[in-house]
Amino acid sequence: MTVKEVITVHNLKRAMQFMLANLDRPVDLDLVKEYNRIVCESLCDKPGEIRSYPVRITGTDYKPGMPAIGKIEEVLQLAKEIDHP
Repeated sequence: MTVKEVITVHNLKRAMQFMLANLDRPVDLDLVKEYNRIVCESLCDKPGEIRSYPVRITGTDYKPGMPAIGKIEEVLQLAKEIDHP
């Protein structure tokens, strides 16, 4: 395995432990950012923060749109409504 692969597996293990320790915690933007911080630690720029710069997907012409905090919170609210109508 490469160093990056080892870090990825370790981070995913830590994220699962965090999830299991926080099952009763409401899903909100802070929780999502914490998962991102754990999973991306030592692998990407500014783990745990909403991306503020454009990115590309290697090998494709696709360019993901810029994330918007308002849209993320809207989707999280819709998810809560599905889970708890």
